[in-house]
Amino acid sequence: MISELGFLSPEVDESEAELMTTYCELFDLSERMSKLFVQLLIDADLDHASPRNMAMNALAAKSLELFQSSVILLRKGCIPAARVLCRALIETIYKLCAIELVSDGIDRYISQEKKTRLQKLKSIQKYKQRYAKSGIPPCIEAEINALSREKPGKTEPHEWASFAQMDDFHNVYYQGMSDDTHGNIESLNHYFDENSAHLMSFGPSDKGLPVVAAACHRALINAIEKYASFQRVNVDTDLAVFSKENDELESKHCSG
Repeated sequence: MISELGFLSPEVDESEAELMTTYCELFDLSERMSKLFVQLLIDADLDHASPRNMAMNALAAKSLELFQSSVILLRKGCIPAARVLCRALIETIYKLCAIELVSDGIDRYISQEKKTRLQKLKSIQKYKQRYAKSGIPPCIEAEINALSREKPGKTEPHEWASFAQMDDFHNVYYQGMSDDTHGNIESLNHYFDENSAHLMSFGPSDKGLPVVAAACHRALINAIEKYASFQRVNVDTDLAVFSKENDELESKHCSG
C-alpha cells in the first residue's frame, strides 16, 4: 500500500509505532516541553489595548502549534516536511524573542507587516491594471499611498535572529532547514538511498529525524524562556532539565 499511496497508506501507522518506540525519549521530551508551554498559554493575561501583549501571546501560540506540527510529522517519518515547519518555527521564535528582548521589537514587527502589506497591495494593483474588470476595490490606491508615505521598513531574518540573540540558530539550524523550504538540490538527497531496493526512496523514514527534533527542541526552549520572562514566570529549572536532556539525546542519536 505504501508503494501505491505513500504517506496516505494505513501502513504508515506501523512505521509511526516503530519510530515512536525507537525515539521514545525524544518524543517524550517533546510532550513534556509542550505541556509546560500549554500551561503558560492557559495562564496568559490578554491586554487587547497592547499590541506587544497581543503579539507575544499570539506568537507563543503559533510557536507551539508549529512545534507540535513538526513533531507530528516526525512521528510519521515525514522528515523533509518537518524541516520546512522547523524553519517556520525558528523564524517565528526569532520574532517572539526579539519583541521580548528589544525595546523597539514590536515597532519593527508592525513596520514589517506594513511593508509586507504594501508589497501585496502593489502586486494587486498591477493585476488590476492588467485586468481592468477584475472587480478589485478602488480603495487600494489610497491605502498604497498612505502606506508609502509611512515608509515602513523591513527587518531581515538574520536581523531578527540577532535581536533574538539566536545568531547560532540562524547560522546552523535555519540555514540547514532552508534547503527543504526552497527545494534546493541538497534537499533532494533524502529521496535517494543506495541501499534501497528502489532507485527512489519515498515513504516513512528516520533519516535526519534526531537532528530536526533537536533543532525544534532548542528553538522551543528559547521560546519558553522568553515567553515565561514576558509573563514573569520562573521556569529556569524546567528549561535546564530540558536542555540537558536534549543535549544528551542529540549526542546519543546524532553521533557519527
